[in-house]
Amino acid sequence: RRVHGPVADVRGFGLWIGFLHQVMHHERLGPNGGFIFCMDYLQQNLDWLDAEIAKFPNAYFLFDCPGQVELFTVHSGFKTVVEHMQRDLQLCAVNLVDSLYCCQASNFLSALLVSLTSMLQLELPHVLCVD
Repeated sequence: RRVHGPVADVRGFGLWIGFLHQVMHHERLGPNGGFIFCMDYLQQNLDWLDAEIAKFPNAYFLFDCPGQVELFTVHSGFKTVVEHMQRDLQLCAVNLVDSLYCCQASNFLSALLVSLTSMLQLELPHVLCVD
């Protein structure tokens, strides 16, 4: 079995991306505000993302995103990044839900609604996986 690390790590991008604690401290933001700040920064620098993706033609990419649902359900920054990437890539969203949310009907319904909201916001084919 072979394990590969990331080919493009956003922690090397600019001063802020990947250094959430620095963003939070410098901008006096909480975790959610820090993620939104980083997403806005990436949105303004999509040329970096294009250059990293272009280095690997005919490759499959996995974009592992943080679990803050505000990035996918309300905030438009991630949607803008997704729309930009759709010009050159075929995308599919995979929403992983912890199986703990399936123990109670109200939690399960909440997880399904968050997944549905993400699907509608991102306008991508969507796979819901319960882990």
